[in-house]
Amino acid sequence: MPQAIAFDPDAHDHPSRERLRHLLFAIFLACASAYFAWRLTVFNPDAPIYSTAFYISEFIGFTIGVLFNYIGLKCPIPAWKPAPPGLKVDVFVTTYNEPLDVVRSTLNGVRAMRYPHQAWLLDDGNRAEMAALAAEFGAKYLAREHNTGAKAGNLNNALKHATGDFIAVLDADHVPQADFLDRLLGYFDDTRLGFVQTPQDYSNPDAFQYTRDKFSPFILHDQSQFHYVGQPGRNAVDAAAFCGCSAVLRRAALDDVGGFPEETVTEDMHCAVRMQKKGHPGVFHREPLAFGIAPVRYREFLRQRLRWGQGNLQVCRAEGLPFSRSLSFGQQMSYLSLAWPYVGAVAKLCMYGAPPALLLSGVAPIISDPRVFAAFFLPLLISSLIVHDEIGRGYGNLLTSEHFLMAQLGSGLLALRGLFRRNLKFDVSSKLLHGGGDWLLLTPQAVVFAISAFAVGVGLFRYVDGVDGGELPPWLFAFAGGVACFNMYMVVKVASNVRRVSKVHENSYRHPVALPVTSGDALCETRWVSANAACLAGLPGTETPAIGTRLSLALHLPGGPLGVSGIFEKVDADAATVRFEWTTPADRDRLDLALRGSRWHRFVGRRRECNRSPYDVAFDLVVRGRLRRRDEEPMEPVLIETDHGWQAGYLGTLEVAGNTLPALVAFGPSAPKPGTLRIRSKAGESDIVIGKPVDGSAIADARALSVVYGNIYPVTSSN
Repeated sequence: MPQAIAFDPDAHDHPSRERLRHLLFAIFLACASAYFAWRLTVFNPDAPIYSTAFYISEFIGFTIGVLFNYIGLKCPIPAWKPAPPGLKVDVFVTTYNEPLDVVRSTLNGVRAMRYPHQAWLLDDGNRAEMAALAAEFGAKYLAREHNTGAKAGNLNNALKHATGDFIAVLDADHVPQADFLDRLLGYFDDTRLGFVQTPQDYSNPDAFQYTRDKFSPFILHDQSQFHYVGQPGRNAVDAAAFCGCSAVLRRAALDDVGGFPEETVTEDMHCAVRMQKKGHPGVFHREPLAFGIAPVRYREFLRQRLRWGQGNLQVCRAEGLPFSRSLSFGQQMSYLSLAWPYVGAVAKLCMYGAPPALLLSGVAPIISDPRVFAAFFLPLLISSLIVHDEIGRGYGNLLTSEHFLMAQLGSGLLALRGLFRRNLKFDVSSKLLHGGGDWLLLTPQAVVFAISAFAVGVGLFRYVDGVDGGELPPWLFAFAGGVACFNMYMVVKVASNVRRVSKVHENSYRHPVALPVTSGDALCETRWVSANAACLAGLPGTETPAIGTRLSLALHLPGGPLGVSGIFEKVDADAATVRFEWTTPADRDRLDLALRGSRWHRFVGRRRECNRSPYDVAFDLVVRGRLRRRDEEPMEPVLIETDHGWQAGYLGTLEVAGNTLPALVAFGPSAPKPGTLRIRSKAGESDIVIGKPVDGSAIADARALSVVYGNIYPVTSSN
């Protein structure tokens, strides 16, 4: 049995796990084949149309699951190579109406990229302040008088001026890591390659797509499964999707397909299809290397997903997908898996309506003995749950999928317009960190809830009183009522998520990052920190600071301390909010880049996008005799005494090759040497003994530290 390494994507690709997934998929197919063959024999002869529609809806849902599982069976990791020197790279940052601070953060990250490049700010808003911002950060500025072709037209206009051999594309809100180009350019050693895509990652994990607040340790969102299972699976058949940003493209391949397609509102998918038809496949690099701003409001979430859905279906119509003869079978199945779920929205609507129809009419779509039904249905249900979770590799489950299917009920149906309409508007989702109720947009879900609740009530009355329709078999009544109640629960979950984001109102995002902070000799830590303010917890002393009190702070970042003046704005019993007063924009930019330009703070905060699959939970319980792991606790911020003064560090426990060990995270360039080390924490000063740095490959997600020169040291003793 392979060892389960906590939250490590590579652990899921152990050969025995791959064999297990193939076995589970085969069992799922066998159970489904038996069920759907049997279902053909139990149609209700008195309701043939109803029975047929229900069967077709079930079968469409099954095919969506088959496509997902087929794509995710094997997720090969492409061979990585370092970037060769001397490549000529242009970096395109596209903007239209995004706020100045949003674009500033991105240009700040672009300027910090280590590989030589030429930055371009492509402003379709034609704003003077953006021209000045580009000049400040050393980027070339391009604007157009007319926005023909939307984003694709903006990019094509830049291609007329740029001369690089490679094009990196970033949206206005996506801040790249310093090693963004270093990590991606080496793939182009394969002369066939058209582009390299990275996951879409976000800095605000309390947006609608996350379903949890910002302090949750789990930062899973509705696209996690696509990026960490679907995209790697597409690597196996040269069908990786280009997602429009956080990617690098070969200029020659772009020229070969005539640039970025302007005929559809998803120029990214369209560009990838044309490249693959021309023999320029893409590759997916599954390490997050740029961090954007996810739509906070439900309205903006739907607007973005609607554009994706309509655009994908537009591309299918324009390029003859999925069964274009210019694509391989694997590529055809990959594109079918992207388009078919939107057709499945109609089937899903039928599935939402089926339980109320059964309860209200008393007419069943099947006629069967309950024991026979259970013998065919339960194996299918159980096998589908197990195989979905295992192939999902901890990045999603059926409950999460059902949640977002319900959330996108209306937009999923509207997306079908992409099959019929050629001219669609390119809607840009808002980058503002302000929520809103958007309750009217829940009308489709409210209708599902109301009809389901009414049907359950009527069904109960008819069944208990034995009036007309009470002859419905008890098992079928219970089954239909249970499904209707589950659908109502999904509506409540979606409404709860809308309510949660309606309370989000921030001008500058408050990152849930614990930084060690000093003021004189006093040490505390941040509960959250933004580029403009911070919430300080663990303030020393017994006196509550007065509002308006000014103090000098040192924020201890991975690159060394950053001095700033602060004013107390809000004081509570256990924390205080301090507004920063920056002396130079460069200081603010440095803090902003530390928060938005990498994910090191997720590592020390033990915040993960990948959860444990049922296999991992079972392994921990049976083999290790535990359900919860100690390495799930956030590491404690401390200060480390070095020759250059006190430096930031984090002390806690980490999972190393299956063993939970005490560890210290320290940041270069003044890395500590093995031996006795003096540290400061909220408890005071103490000595610890550390060993040689641990090989990061043995620890899940340790590459998150490399961009800020972080190292992990085993702690052998402390006092």
